[in-house]
Amino acid sequence: MWSLYTTLTTIKLPVRVSSSTPAGTPVVMHAPDGRTIAQGAIALDRPATFDGINVTPSRVIMVVQEVCVPGYLISPTLLPSHTPTPLSAFGKPPFSILCQANHLVTNPAFSITGNKPPTIDIHLDHSELHAAPQPFLDHASFDPISLDSPPFVLRHEPDFNAFPEIDGEQSISSSTSDPMAQAVISQMVTDVLQYEPQSQSLTRSRIKGDIWHLFHQFSIPLSHGLRRPFARALSAAIFLTDLDDKRAVEEVLKQKGITYESKLKSHPWWILSRVRRYVPPPEILFSRVAAVMKMYGPLKDATSGEPLFNGKCWDTVKNLLEHIRNGYYSDPPDVPLFYEIRKDRDGLPLYRCCRGTNDVEGGVHQNLIRYFESFNVSPRRAINMILVYCVRHNIRVGTFNRTASRYVGHFNVPLKNRVVSLRERAANVLHQDSTDYGGWVNLNNYAQMNEPFGLLPLNDRTRQHGSMLPFDGDFLKQHRKTRHQFLSNLQGTRFAVLPIHTGEERSLFQSLTRSSPLFVGAQQPNFTALALLFNSHANGINIFYKVT
Repeated sequence: MWSLYTTLTTIKLPVRVSSSTPAGTPVVMHAPDGRTIAQGAIALDRPATFDGINVTPSRVIMVVQEVCVPGYLISPTLLPSHTPTPLSAFGKPPFSILCQANHLVTNPAFSITGNKPPTIDIHLDHSELHAAPQPFLDHASFDPISLDSPPFVLRHEPDFNAFPEIDGEQSISSSTSDPMAQAVISQMVTDVLQYEPQSQSLTRSRIKGDIWHLFHQFSIPLSHGLRRPFARALSAAIFLTDLDDKRAVEEVLKQKGITYESKLKSHPWWILSRVRRYVPPPEILFSRVAAVMKMYGPLKDATSGEPLFNGKCWDTVKNLLEHIRNGYYSDPPDVPLFYEIRKDRDGLPLYRCCRGTNDVEGGVHQNLIRYFESFNVSPRRAINMILVYCVRHNIRVGTFNRTASRYVGHFNVPLKNRVVSLRERAANVLHQDSTDYGGWVNLNNYAQMNEPFGLLPLNDRTRQHGSMLPFDGDFLKQHRKTRHQFLSNLQGTRFAVLPIHTGEERSLFQSLTRSSPLFVGAQQPNFTALALLFNSHANGINIFYKVT
């Protein structure tokens, strides 16, 4: 321990750079939001001016040897062009730039000989996503199923007590089994597995099934007494808990006089946000899920006497076991599905899970449907509404994913950027440390992306293949009656590309169905030729361009 202590005391910590920092000192440049922008060293010379810009006591000349964020904009006050310029425009390192001293810290780990130092970030308590590693599962010795005794004996059966029974619910011990259903599940597992020695090396797939939708494939009556116990048992069979996370949670709950099982029963989401869960490989998962189907499927409801699974459910079970056998529901071994977002008051990590598609379907698609109260909106308004939604959604979700806290504040991004810019300028003038503004990343410090948003224009090949003329602003000025000019401008065509919707277009289509050779016979018409025929009649007023 003493040698460890003495070694740690010799390690130099990063300190802020000033005009008195010796030349040649390795440094790291940070953005005001704390991101590592570049690494290098202080220039050996300190002239009075650099490219016509005064080298004041609050400024330092830096020789950049590695660029970490090429899109970071150097302030116009530090450049002779007086125009914000990204680091990518300075060419390949090494090159020299003028920097604000309060944006630099020394880098003791840096070697001027060329060894790359470890990245040092400041003011970044929660802005990095730290992915948790997947636990190692040695399943080489696992035998997925044994058919030695009828109907079969399953290995690696799940702990059905993982989710305690709720008072007042029908229990397994008091339920009777349906012999016919028992025979069905026994034969089904045998047919699906078709156990052979080479089945240990199954072909894995990158196409994965969503486990939330898996649970909703079973059409079980809501009144059945075993519906909820079956769902809890199936969840316990599919998910394996991380033992280290579980021990840490049990230790904290023990100090509070609470058991893990009671907390899981009363506040399951409190447990699930602190304990990672994994879906095992098919060799293990198949046996665990089949054990649940074998136990619960034939059990009868205490009131109606009907088994839990009907004929449709057994078809679902057969498909499900086949998909599990092919690896469609097991976690990919090389993709971390959890990352830590922060620590709670007890020091336990809070995790964010990326498994499933609920965040896309329920978190975006349904919101967009509710967001458009009326679907009779113009393309311009639809694009603006989606833009506003995307900005607010990204801010809310991004804040929650990084900090596990809800976003509180307004959504005027330019105003926030302006406020942060003024704070940064004030810090530079007062020679103070440039600190972040509530974790906000000032977008004015970074080059804008060229990614489009909204309607994409038609490429030249599609436009020419459809005999469509390109967009012409002068033509529209002379023909002001042309409709949907905003849409045609975005699409890059003289007239807007729209489906058949006007009375004139419907009349033209009906006329073509009666007289055009494209509609002769029982075969499907040539829609490409039909679109070309429509485009030859387009006028931008009541007939518009068509594509196939």
